[in-house]
Parts: sequence; C-alpha cells; structure tokens
Amino acid sequence: MVYIVGNIKDKKYDLLIRYLYTKCNKITFFITDFSIKLDKANITKYHFGKPIVSLDEHELNPSFLEYINLTEKKVPVTMKNVLRKYFDFKYPHTVSDRLILVYEIKFTEEVLYELININRDLYSFNYPDLPEDICFYSEDRILVSTICHEEECVIEMHEDETVTDLIKTNEFAESDFIYRRDIS
Repeated sequence: MVYIVGNIKDKKYDLLIRYLYTKCNKITFFITDFSIKLDKANITKYHFGKPIVSLDEHELNPSFLEYINLTEKKVPVTMKNVLRKYFDFKYPHTVSDRLILVYEIKFTEEVLYELININRDLYSFNYPDLPEDICFYSEDRILVSTICHEEECVIEMHEDETVTDLIKTNEFAESDFIYRRDIS
C-alpha cells in the first residue's frame, strides 16, 4: 500500500482522476445513513449486497432519502452509469454500525468529466456535499481507495507502476508518497 499525502486539489486532482480513468473501469462511492445504528434487531432487513431495484421497497428515514436524492442530483451523469446499488455495513476497509448505500458505477468518459467538473478536491467527496469515499477499480480490485474525512488516499495495487506514472506527470513528487507494507 502507498499513501498519497498532502492536498490533492486542482491540477493534481485533475491529473489523478484522468490517470485513474486510463487504468480503471469502475468506481464506487457511498452514502451513509447516520440516523440509524445497525443492531441485531434491524440488521437483517436490509439484505446486504443484494441489488436494489427501488428504494421505495425499504423503510428508510426520510432525511436519508432526502440526502440520497440531493446527492444523486449533484451527479446526474454518474447516476446514469450506475451498474448496481446495494446496502452494506462496511466501506472497503472499515466495518460500520451504520447503513451504507453503495453505488457501483461504470467509469465512462462522461463520468470522468463530471468528476472533474463538479469538484476540484479529492477529499471533498464527503458528507453532506457529495457521495463519500470514492474508490477506483481495475476489473474487480481496488486500485485506489479514499477515506475523505480522514484525507487518506491509498494506492492498493500496482503501487510502483502507479507512483512512477504519477511522478512522470510533474505534478506529483516522490515526497507525495509514503509506502506502507502490510504486516500480517
């Protein structure tokens, strides 16, 4: 794992998103219902991982539904490229006690341009303004993940190649990367 440190804004953000577009075919992001705490009594009613056809099938908090609708309106092109959405209780590296709506999205050129134009800061993919914690997938494996409220961006595979490619852009320097090897 390699952490990208510092701000990823403006030109750096643009370059990173464009680079990831060349390597990735899918992105995910998350919308979290902070009003509900999952417990033994309610955890089974959400059928985690099963594709959601309609949110109307579920008894969701009205404020969560409003947040979903507002967020989806901010990224209309991206919403047209949703491959599937489902409930979960975990982000890529964190188990939560909250209900999470996960969106898997085809990373098209139109989605690329929307991501670049809606935003100029990787870490602004955060509640309540945008969907949370965008992740980029090469096939079905995470290439780059984020935890935006912690300002973390992690290269999870092809680390050396990705770091080298990003340094070649002249927007990233070697000092922008911290290598962390898994200790397991």
